Amino acid sequence: MPSISRTARWMALFLVVDSAVYMVTAREWTGGPLIAATAGAFAYLALVLAGAARRAAREHDVEPSVDVGAVELEHVGPTIWPAGFALSAIFLAFGATVLRLLLIPGGVLFVASALGWAADIRHQHEHHDEHSESVSRGSGTPAP
Repeated sequence: MPSISRTARWMALFLVVDSAVYMVTAREWTGGPLIAATAGAFAYLALVLAGAARRAAREHDVEPSVDVGAVELEHVGPTIWPAGFALSAIFLAFGATVLRLLLIPGGVLFVASALGWAADIRHQHEHHDEHSESVSRGSGTPAP
């Protein structure tokens, strides 16, 4: 993560210089402030990433006082719904720029993807909760 933070810092510095040169040499007043705003966004990104790297390093240095056994992390399995979101984004982008009629299937596909993904996640969490309840009762075998 420090290399990403460093890259964002260099991009911010480059964009500050680029913005200054653009504002001095260009004959229009829109591009320079936009480039400066982008430089600010990269500077903010660099600060956030550097802070996250420092926080991760501090947490890594702290030794746990109790030996912890295997911990099962909650994880949502792979689903098809991100592909649905990507397809709906394509429809929405083309609908906003080329043909307004494409906004309707894009919106419908977006809502369907959101509902499908939420249902899929809810189903996976219900299955996970049933499994953890059966193990905690001492049966040792997961519920079907």
